[in-house]
Amino acid sequence: MGDMKGRDCSRKNRSFGTNQKKKDETLRNLQIQVQKLTQTISKMKSRSSTCSCSNTRGNTNTVSPVFNINVTGCCDNQPPVDTTCTCSGLLNEDLGITITADICADCNLEGSFLNINATDFTFQSTFVSPPLCGPVFSEEFGNGTSLNTGGTGSVTTPSGTFPASFHLVLLERTGGFPDDYKVIVSYVNELGFIEDRVFTGLFLTDTVEVRDCSLSPSLTPEPVPVLKGAIASSQRKVFKIVNGVITDLDF
Repeated sequence: MGDMKGRDCSRKNRSFGTNQKKKDETLRNLQIQVQKLTQTISKMKSRSSTCSCSNTRGNTNTVSPVFNINVTGCCDNQPPVDTTCTCSGLLNEDLGITITADICADCNLEGSFLNINATDFTFQSTFVSPPLCGPVFSEEFGNGTSLNTGGTGSVTTPSGTFPASFHLVLLERTGGFPDDYKVIVSYVNELGFIEDRVFTGLFLTDTVEVRDCSLSPSLTPEPVPVLKGAIASSQRKVFKIVNGVITDLDF
């Protein structure tokens, strides 16, 4: 009888030991899962700290940006964006069409814009990228300073309003040579074709102005004394390109 009781106790002890091992193993597995989850959360936090914040840099227009993506909490502690510009530019044309651009007024990107008003066509910017400027040297057509920038906005035609992008180039010349500009606005029209509107002009008046923010008043090189390639009058051209077909528009 005593042997049977001893065997029963032995079985119970072995059963208890087995159950305890299973509990210990389950606890270790849970600890491993918690550790992996903690590492995953740490990696996610590290990635979010380097995320890219959307920025609708100051704009005088009221049209909403084409894209405005932000991850909740991602950019809460990001330092403010430096909107200081290295150069600035102005464009004011009002000959049949109106094109107005003010890029980095007071050498700050806040408030930069491009507006175009033409027959059955308007463009209004919602985002302007920081401009790039540089000197231009030419004995034939005059020294000067160029400005390049781009951005996004919206086009309105009789068919509707469409998201669009633009590229703007300004060239201010010295020595009596005409200033130059070109604007290309691209969007997908109501037929599903990519449509480009190209506005370009040469002006003897102060239609274009480019300034270097680090110098006063501008980085424009010394004027060329001889006007070898001077143009006698202002000129302007407007083109429409749809599905590869170029149309010369007359305003």
